[in-house]
Formats: sequence, structure tokens, C-alpha cells
Amino acid sequence: MKRYICLVLISVLCISSVTCAAASGYTDVSETAWYADAVEYVTDQGIMQGTGNGRFSPDEILTRAQFVTLLYRLADSPQTDLSMQFADVDASAYYADAVAWANENGIVNGTTASTFSPDSTIIREQLAAILCRYANTYNLQLPTAKNPVDGLKDTWYVSVYAEEGVQLVWRTGIMNGDSQHNFGPKVAVTRAEAADVFMRLDRCMSGESLTVSVRNTTPNYAAMSTESKNAQALAVARQIASVIPADYTDLERVSMAAQIVSYYCSFCNYTMEGADYRTPFGVFVKGEYSCAGATRALGLVLDCMGYQWTHVNENQYGHQWCSLYMDGQLGFADGQIGLAGYGEHWAA
Repeated sequence: MKRYICLVLISVLCISSVTCAAASGYTDVSETAWYADAVEYVTDQGIMQGTGNGRFSPDEILTRAQFVTLLYRLADSPQTDLSMQFADVDASAYYADAVAWANENGIVNGTTASTFSPDSTIIREQLAAILCRYANTYNLQLPTAKNPVDGLKDTWYVSVYAEEGVQLVWRTGIMNGDSQHNFGPKVAVTRAEAADVFMRLDRCMSGESLTVSVRNTTPNYAAMSTESKNAQALAVARQIASVIPADYTDLERVSMAAQIVSYYCSFCNYTMEGADYRTPFGVFVKGEYSCAGATRALGLVLDCMGYQWTHVNENQYGHQWCSLYMDGQLGFADGQIGLAGYGEHWAA
């Protein structure tokens, strides 16, 4: 089943799209685009096609039906006589055989017992989970990347069903995080990203140990407004609050929030200089912080969780943390060290 492709020439090509130009022939794919080589590769291998009129539509969002079709092509489109169990997949649809094959082999499930939702978008963690099932189904031994990513900021936001898949794709270099160390598990997948993933997967299946090349997605922080920074920080805080179980005790919930904020701090540079080190934006997005920033970042999460809190030692040269009531008792929560408890903080 594996696609045994000669990599004698491919192995000398760089993974990074910056250092080698593509000749894809599509009018909307620049030779300098980060995905140019991937688009050329998947086109040459017959995995992906253009969308018509000489276009590839790299920014178009991928659907579940489209993704399963690409995976089916990667598997060399095996014949199937399987009956279709999904009411929303017509037997004449271009993706019908692909869906039947993937479902029968346990690679892709329906969104319900009788529906597949072919036109729904596919997000990054779903893609990772499906690729993992594909690898397991065909017992693929995928080599570890030459420089695998050690960790990503938002692994706490990965759904349980996708954890194995996300670990697989970043260990092998098939999927990478951005230059801010985020995987983006709930982000929709574009055609450009799909091309990059399928190129890397195909090479990895052929035994190549990939080189992780994370494209620079760092924005111009200096050009951002305060409102934009606050909105981005609030979005992360809401995500953190959303994954903390409501049936935990207050102490358990606050401790979990503090641990996640502390994990973000581990990706940051501790500093007392700069525009954002005292803000949640610095912790969650920019990668700079102080104990004041860690406290405010945790406080923003606590706001989203419905807790009232006080900033201890605010605007002082000393350690800072949140004071709040949990389970009817006065306690503390420290976003820098990831600790919460009843009573006074050890630094009090």
C-alpha cells in the first residue's frame, strides 16, 4: 500500500520553501510562497489538483470530503465495493469511494452514526488524528524528524481524541507549530497547509527523516494597537477557561489555570523591559513576562472563570500573585510558578 517513491533527487531538496523555487504553473502560487514547493510536489504526485482556471486557491479552507479524498489518493485509490452508510454522502459524489474506504478501515469516523458532514471544515487536530489512524491502520513506521519540536504552548488545548495524533505529527515533522510555538489545534486547514502536510507525509512514508522548518509568523508587535493586544490575550484566556472542568473544586480549577499560565511563562523571556512584559499579551502571545505579567495573565483567566481576585503587591518591586476565595476559604494563585492553595502565599 505504501507509496514507494524514489527519493534520490528529492532528498537533496530543502524542506524550506524559501531556499528553492517552485514551478507549479498556478497563477495564484508565487515561486517565493512558503508553500510553493509543496504545491508543486503534490501536483506532480497526483495527490492534489488545481481548482480550475489555472488556480490552486491556496487560502481556501479544506473540507472533510476533500481531505479524505487526498488521503485516498495517497493510498493509491484502492478499489472498494463497500456500501455507503452515511445519508449525506451520495454514491455518485466524487468523494464517495474515499469516504467508504476511510470509514471501513477505521481511519475516519462520521460526525454521527448516519452522517459524515462532507462539507464541514477540517481543523488541525482532526487532521493529525486521522493521519495517526492512517499510520496505525497500515502499520507505517514513520521516522522521527532530525530536529523534532520539544514542546508547544497550546498542547493543553488539544482534544483527548487527538493527543496521539498531534504527538505523532510533531515528532515526525509532518505538522509543525508556528514561530510562536503554537500548534493551533482548532484552526481550520487551508489547501496550502494541506499541500505541505501531504508532501511531508509522503516523504516520511518513504523513509525520509524530515527537517523541521518553522516559517516565521511573528507579527509586528510594535504596530499592534492596545485593543488588538487585549483581544488576543482575552481569546487565549477564554480558551484556557473553557477546558477547565466545571465539576472540579475551586482549588483544583484554579490550580489547573495557574499551571497552564506557568507553562506559557516557560516559553517566555523574563524581563523588566519592553512594552508588554507586565501584560497578559506578553505572556500568552509575545513571549515576554514578569511576575506582574504572569499575575495579570492568570487574573484574566480567573475573570473568564467567574472568580473575583486581588492583585497582591501590584506595582511593587517584589513577587506578585492573585488572592481569592476558593471553596469558601481565602487562598492564593501564582501564575509564574503554577501554584494555588488555601491560606497565605509562601512569599507573603
